[in-house]
Amino acid sequence: MEIRKGPYGQFAVIRENDEGNIYSYAVEMIRSDRFPHLLKVYLSPGEISFDITAITSLNDIRSERSFPLSKRKTAVRDLFLSLPDLSSYLLPLDHIRFDPGSIFADLESYRLFIIYSPLKESIEDDSLSISSWGRLGFEDLLYHPFFDDVFSEDQKQELIYAVRDGDEDLFKKTLTGSYTRASLISLKDIFGTGRKKRKQKDTSQNRSKVLFDKDEKMGCLILSSRQKADGDIIRKAVYTDNTTIGSDRFLSDICIEDLSLSPIQAKIDIIGGRYYVTDLSCDSSTCIGNTRLKSNTPYEIKDGQILRCGRFDFDIKIGF
Repeated sequence: MEIRKGPYGQFAVIRENDEGNIYSYAVEMIRSDRFPHLLKVYLSPGEISFDITAITSLNDIRSERSFPLSKRKTAVRDLFLSLPDLSSYLLPLDHIRFDPGSIFADLESYRLFIIYSPLKESIEDDSLSISSWGRLGFEDLLYHPFFDDVFSEDQKQELIYAVRDGDEDLFKKTLTGSYTRASLISLKDIFGTGRKKRKQKDTSQNRSKVLFDKDEKMGCLILSSRQKADGDIIRKAVYTDNTTIGSDRFLSDICIEDLSLSPIQAKIDIIGGRYYVTDLSCDSSTCIGNTRLKSNTPYEIKDGQILRCGRFDFDIKIGF
Protein backbone atom coordinates (compact mmCIF):
# COMPACT_ATOMS: atom_id res chain seq x y z
CA MET A 1 0.00 0.00 0.00
CA GLU A 2 1.32 3.40 -1.02
CA ILE A 3 0.66 6.71 0.78
CA ARG A 4 0.27 9.51 -1.74
CA LYS A 5 -0.15 13.25 -1.19
CA GLY A 6 -1.87 15.40 -3.77
CA PRO A 7 -3.52 18.79 -4.23
CA TYR A 8 -6.84 17.46 -2.93
CA GLY A 9 -5.62 15.57 0.11
CA GLN A 10 -3.78 12.42 1.12
CA PHE A 11 -4.63 8.90 -0.01
CA ALA A 12 -3.69 5.29 0.71
CA VAL A 13 -3.40 3.56 -2.66
CA ILE A 14 -3.61 -0.10 -3.66
CA ARG A 15 -2.59 -0.91 -7.22
CA GLU A 16 -4.92 -3.26 -9.10
CA ASN A 17 -4.66 -3.47 -12.87
CA ASP A 18 -7.37 -6.10 -13.30
CA GLU A 19 -10.73 -4.33 -13.18
CA GLY A 20 -12.43 -7.72 -12.97
CA ASN A 21 -11.01 -8.13 -9.45
CA ILE A 22 -12.96 -5.13 -8.12
CA TYR A 23 -15.77 -6.19 -5.80
CA SER A 24 -18.25 -3.58 -7.07
CA TYR A 25 -20.95 -4.46 -4.53
CA ALA A 26 -18.51 -3.73 -1.70
CA VAL A 27 -17.58 -0.39 -3.27
CA GLU A 28 -21.26 0.57 -3.48
CA MET A 29 -21.93 -0.44 0.11
CA ILE A 30 -18.91 1.51 1.44
CA ARG A 31 -20.10 4.58 -0.44
CA SER A 32 -23.60 4.21 1.00
CA ASP A 33 -22.49 5.70 4.36
CA ARG A 34 -23.92 2.76 6.29
CA PHE A 35 -20.50 2.07 7.79
CA PRO A 36 -19.03 5.23 9.31
CA HIS A 37 -15.76 3.51 10.30
CA LEU A 38 -14.83 2.38 6.79
CA LEU A 39 -12.58 4.71 4.81
CA LYS A 40 -14.11 6.16 1.66
CA VAL A 41 -12.97 4.34 -1.46
CA TYR A 42 -12.26 5.76 -4.91
CA LEU A 43 -11.51 3.94 -8.14
CA SER A 44 -9.24 5.07 -10.94
CA PRO A 45 -7.53 3.06 -13.71
CA GLY A 46 -5.24 0.55 -12.07
CA GLU A 47 -5.72 1.92 -8.55
CA ILE A 48 -7.97 1.80 -5.50
CA SER A 49 -7.61 4.81 -3.21
CA PHE A 50 -8.76 5.57 0.32
CA ASP A 51 -9.05 9.13 1.57
CA ILE A 52 -6.82 9.56 4.64
CA THR A 53 -6.69 13.34 4.58
CA ALA A 54 -6.18 14.83 8.08
CA ILE A 55 -6.10 11.45 9.81
CA THR A 56 -3.14 9.54 11.26
CA SER A 57 -2.05 5.91 11.04
CA LEU A 58 -1.89 4.02 14.34
CA ASN A 59 1.81 3.52 13.65
CA ASP A 60 2.33 7.29 13.76
CA ILE A 61 0.59 8.01 17.07
CA ARG A 62 3.49 8.60 19.43
CA SER A 63 1.95 9.75 22.69
CA GLU A 64 -1.13 9.34 24.83
CA ARG A 65 -1.53 13.11 24.82
CA SER A 66 -2.46 13.03 21.12
CA PHE A 67 -5.16 10.40 21.75
CA PRO A 68 -6.13 10.22 25.48
CA LEU A 69 -6.80 6.78 26.91
CA SER A 70 -10.45 7.46 27.78
CA LYS A 71 -11.12 8.56 24.20
CA ARG A 72 -9.06 5.67 22.88
CA LYS A 73 -11.14 3.06 24.72
CA THR A 74 -14.37 4.50 23.36
CA ALA A 75 -13.02 4.71 19.81
CA VAL A 76 -11.72 1.14 19.81
CA ARG A 77 -14.96 -0.22 21.25
CA ASP A 78 -17.07 1.62 18.66
CA LEU A 79 -14.86 0.41 15.80
CA PHE A 80 -14.75 -3.23 16.87
CA LEU A 81 -18.49 -3.35 17.64
CA SER A 82 -19.30 -2.11 14.15
CA LEU A 83 -17.22 -4.61 12.20
CA PRO A 84 -19.26 -7.83 12.72
CA ASP A 85 -22.32 -6.00 11.32
CA LEU A 86 -20.72 -5.98 7.87
CA SER A 87 -21.77 -9.60 7.43
CA SER A 88 -25.44 -8.56 7.76
CA TYR A 89 -24.97 -6.75 4.44
CA LEU A 90 -23.17 -9.76 2.91
CA LEU A 91 -19.79 -8.06 3.09
CA PRO A 92 -17.15 -10.75 3.80
CA LEU A 93 -15.39 -10.01 7.07
CA ASP A 94 -12.09 -11.28 5.72
CA HIS A 95 -11.75 -8.17 3.51
CA ILE A 96 -10.97 -6.04 6.57
CA ARG A 97 -7.32 -5.03 6.88
CA PHE A 98 -6.12 -5.43 10.47
CA ASP A 99 -2.53 -4.31 10.04
CA PRO A 100 -1.91 -1.11 12.08
CA GLY A 101 -0.93 0.77 8.90
CA SER A 102 -4.48 0.30 7.62
CA ILE A 103 -6.19 1.78 10.69
CA PHE A 104 -6.32 5.55 11.06
CA ALA A 105 -7.32 7.99 13.79
CA ASP A 106 -8.88 11.41 13.63
CA LEU A 107 -7.02 13.21 16.41
CA GLU A 108 -9.67 15.92 16.61
CA SER A 109 -12.87 13.89 16.81
CA TYR A 110 -11.08 10.86 18.34
CA ARG A 111 -12.60 8.37 15.91
CA LEU A 112 -11.02 5.38 14.21
CA PHE A 113 -11.30 4.37 10.58
CA ILE A 114 -10.24 1.16 8.86
CA ILE A 115 -9.58 0.02 5.30
CA TYR A 116 -11.96 -2.49 3.76
CA SER A 117 -10.36 -3.93 0.64
CA PRO A 118 -12.99 -4.25 -2.16
CA LEU A 119 -11.08 -6.91 -4.06
CA LYS A 120 -12.42 -10.28 -5.04
CA GLU A 121 -10.58 -13.02 -3.19
CA SER A 122 -11.01 -16.77 -2.83
CA ILE A 123 -14.11 -17.43 -0.77
CA GLU A 124 -13.34 -19.07 2.56
CA ASP A 125 -15.91 -21.01 4.59
CA ASP A 126 -15.61 -18.52 7.45
CA SER A 127 -15.72 -15.35 5.35
CA LEU A 128 -18.91 -14.10 7.05
CA SER A 129 -17.73 -15.06 10.55
CA ILE A 130 -15.40 -13.21 12.89
CA SER A 131 -13.38 -16.43 13.01
CA SER A 132 -11.88 -15.28 9.69
CA TRP A 133 -10.04 -12.57 11.62
CA GLY A 134 -7.78 -15.22 13.12
CA ARG A 135 -5.89 -15.40 9.82
CA LEU A 136 -5.94 -11.64 9.28
CA GLY A 137 -3.70 -10.65 12.18
CA PHE A 138 -6.37 -9.61 14.70
CA GLU A 139 -4.45 -11.16 17.60
CA ASP A 140 -1.25 -9.34 16.63
CA LEU A 141 -3.20 -6.09 16.36
CA LEU A 142 -4.36 -6.35 19.98
CA TYR A 143 -0.72 -6.31 21.09
CA HIS A 144 0.14 -3.17 19.11
CA PRO A 145 1.22 -0.36 21.50
CA PHE A 146 -1.95 1.61 20.70
CA PHE A 147 -3.98 -1.06 22.57
CA ASP A 148 -1.62 -1.48 25.54
CA ASP A 149 -3.95 0.10 28.11
CA VAL A 150 -7.19 -0.19 26.18
CA PHE A 151 -7.73 -3.83 27.18
CA SER A 152 -6.53 -5.83 30.15
CA GLU A 153 -4.72 -9.09 29.42
CA ASP A 154 -7.87 -11.04 30.36
CA GLN A 155 -9.96 -8.96 27.95
CA LYS A 156 -7.47 -9.52 25.15
CA GLN A 157 -7.60 -13.26 25.76
CA GLU A 158 -11.41 -13.24 25.78
CA LEU A 159 -11.47 -11.36 22.46
CA ILE A 160 -8.95 -13.78 20.96
CA TYR A 161 -10.95 -16.82 22.09
CA ALA A 162 -14.18 -15.26 20.78
CA VAL A 163 -12.56 -14.76 17.37
CA ARG A 164 -11.10 -18.28 17.29
CA ASP A 165 -14.50 -19.75 18.10
CA GLY A 166 -16.46 -17.36 15.87
CA ASP A 167 -18.49 -16.34 18.93
CA GLU A 168 -19.84 -12.90 18.02
CA ASP A 169 -21.93 -12.69 21.19
CA LEU A 170 -18.88 -13.20 23.42
CA PHE A 171 -16.90 -10.74 21.31
CA LYS A 172 -19.47 -7.97 21.74
CA LYS A 173 -20.09 -8.68 25.42
CA THR A 174 -16.38 -8.44 26.13
CA LEU A 175 -16.21 -5.07 24.38
CA THR A 176 -19.20 -3.67 26.27
CA GLY A 177 -18.07 -5.03 29.63
CA SER A 178 -21.15 -7.21 30.09
CA TYR A 179 -19.06 -10.39 29.92
CA THR A 180 -17.02 -10.64 33.11
CA ARG A 181 -15.41 -13.30 35.27
CA ALA A 182 -18.51 -13.37 37.43
CA SER A 183 -20.49 -14.69 34.47
CA LEU A 184 -17.68 -16.91 33.17
CA ILE A 185 -18.14 -20.68 33.40
CA SER A 186 -14.93 -21.58 31.61
CA LEU A 187 -13.41 -20.33 28.38
CA LYS A 188 -12.15 -23.86 28.03
CA ASP A 189 -15.76 -24.89 27.40
CA ILE A 190 -15.98 -22.29 24.65
CA PHE A 191 -12.59 -22.65 23.01
CA GLY A 192 -11.43 -26.14 23.84
CA THR A 193 -14.55 -28.26 23.62
CA GLY A 194 -16.97 -26.32 21.43
CA ARG A 195 -19.87 -24.02 22.19
CA LYS A 196 -21.77 -26.28 24.55
CA LYS A 197 -21.42 -24.98 28.10
CA ARG A 198 -21.67 -27.10 31.23
CA LYS A 199 -22.97 -26.01 34.57
CA GLN A 200 -20.31 -24.87 37.04
CA LYS A 201 -21.09 -27.78 39.35
CA ASP A 202 -20.41 -30.29 36.58
CA THR A 203 -17.12 -28.58 35.68
CA SER A 204 -15.77 -28.65 39.23
CA GLN A 205 -16.79 -32.27 39.71
CA ASN A 206 -15.08 -33.20 36.48
CA ARG A 207 -11.86 -31.49 37.52
CA SER A 208 -11.83 -33.17 40.92
CA LYS A 209 -12.04 -36.56 39.26
CA VAL A 210 -9.39 -36.12 36.60
CA LEU A 211 -6.63 -33.98 38.12
CA PHE A 212 -4.58 -35.37 40.96
CA ASP A 213 -1.56 -34.08 42.83
CA LYS A 214 -0.08 -37.58 42.90
CA ASP A 215 0.11 -40.09 40.10
CA GLU A 216 -1.86 -43.29 40.42
CA LYS A 217 -1.31 -46.66 38.81
CA MET A 218 -3.29 -46.24 35.62
CA GLY A 219 -2.63 -44.99 32.10
CA CYS A 220 -2.02 -41.24 32.15
CA LEU A 221 0.48 -38.46 31.55
CA ILE A 222 2.42 -37.13 34.55
CA LEU A 223 3.89 -33.64 34.61
CA SER A 224 6.62 -33.02 37.21
CA SER A 225 8.14 -29.55 37.39
CA ARG A 226 11.87 -29.01 37.85
CA GLN A 227 11.19 -25.65 39.49
CA LYS A 228 9.22 -25.03 42.65
CA ALA A 229 6.06 -22.95 42.95
CA ASP A 230 5.26 -21.66 46.44
CA GLY A 231 8.01 -23.92 47.76
CA ASP A 232 6.67 -27.14 46.21
CA ILE A 233 7.37 -29.19 43.12
CA ILE A 234 4.31 -29.23 40.82
CA ARG A 235 3.19 -32.77 40.08
CA LYS A 236 0.01 -33.34 38.11
CA ALA A 237 -1.58 -36.25 36.31
CA VAL A 238 -3.57 -35.67 33.13
CA TYR A 239 -6.47 -37.99 32.40
CA THR A 240 -8.93 -35.85 30.42
CA ASP A 241 -9.13 -35.52 26.65
CA ASN A 242 -8.60 -31.76 26.97
CA THR A 243 -6.62 -30.18 29.81
CA THR A 244 -5.47 -26.56 30.00
CA ILE A 245 -2.40 -25.16 31.76
CA GLY A 246 -2.14 -21.49 32.73
CA SER A 247 -1.98 -18.81 35.39
CA ASP A 248 -5.71 -18.07 35.65
CA ARG A 249 -7.47 -20.31 38.16
CA PHE A 250 -10.83 -19.71 36.48
CA LEU A 251 -9.64 -20.70 33.02
CA SER A 252 -7.01 -23.37 33.59
CA ASP A 253 -7.34 -26.95 34.82
CA ILE A 254 -3.71 -26.91 35.97
CA CYS A 255 -3.20 -23.47 37.49
CA ILE A 256 0.28 -22.09 38.18
CA GLU A 257 -0.05 -18.55 39.48
CA ASP A 258 3.17 -17.22 37.99
CA LEU A 259 3.64 -14.15 35.77
CA SER A 260 5.71 -16.13 33.26
CA LEU A 261 2.56 -17.99 32.15
CA SER A 262 -0.37 -16.63 30.17
CA PRO A 263 -3.91 -16.99 31.59
CA ILE A 264 -4.17 -20.03 29.32
CA GLN A 265 -0.64 -21.08 28.39
CA ALA A 266 -1.25 -24.40 26.65
CA LYS A 267 -3.63 -27.32 26.36
CA ILE A 268 -3.00 -31.05 26.28
CA ASP A 269 -5.29 -33.25 24.18
CA ILE A 270 -5.58 -37.02 24.11
CA ILE A 271 -6.30 -38.21 20.57
CA GLY A 272 -6.30 -41.90 19.74
CA GLY A 273 -4.32 -42.68 22.89
CA ARG A 274 -1.58 -40.19 22.02
CA TYR A 275 -0.87 -36.90 23.78
CA TYR A 276 -0.64 -33.57 21.97
CA VAL A 277 0.22 -30.13 23.32
CA THR A 278 -0.88 -26.83 21.73
CA ASP A 279 0.59 -23.43 22.59
CA LEU A 280 -2.12 -20.86 23.45
CA SER A 281 0.15 -18.32 25.14
CA CYS A 282 0.28 -14.64 24.23
CA ASP A 283 4.06 -14.73 23.80
CA SER A 284 4.73 -18.19 22.28
CA SER A 285 6.57 -19.32 25.42
CA THR A 286 5.63 -23.02 25.24
CA CYS A 287 8.41 -25.38 24.17
CA ILE A 288 9.16 -29.08 23.85
CA GLY A 289 12.79 -29.34 24.85
CA ASN A 290 14.49 -26.42 23.11
CA THR A 291 11.90 -26.23 20.32
CA ARG A 292 9.47 -23.33 20.56
CA LEU A 293 5.99 -24.36 19.48
CA LYS A 294 4.08 -22.60 16.75
CA SER A 295 0.93 -21.06 18.20
CA ASN A 296 -2.34 -23.01 17.82
CA THR A 297 -0.56 -26.02 16.30
CA PRO A 298 -0.75 -29.40 18.10
CA TYR A 299 2.52 -31.27 18.69
CA GLU A 300 2.77 -34.86 19.88
CA ILE A 301 4.55 -35.24 23.21
CA LYS A 302 6.26 -38.44 24.25
CA ASP A 303 7.57 -40.11 27.35
CA GLY A 304 10.83 -38.61 28.59
CA GLN A 305 10.49 -35.25 26.88
CA ILE A 306 10.54 -31.87 28.66
CA LEU A 307 7.60 -29.48 28.31
CA ARG A 308 8.39 -25.84 29.05
CA CYS A 309 5.59 -23.44 30.01
CA GLY A 310 6.85 -19.97 30.85
CA ARG A 311 9.76 -20.46 33.25
CA PHE A 312 8.69 -23.96 34.30
CA ASP A 313 10.20 -27.16 32.85
CA PHE A 314 8.08 -30.30 33.24
CA ASP A 315 9.43 -33.84 32.90
CA ILE A 316 6.89 -35.96 31.02
CA LYS A 317 6.07 -39.50 32.08
CA ILE A 318 3.48 -41.41 30.04
CA GLY A 319 1.83 -44.68 30.98
CA PHE A 320 2.05 -47.01 33.96
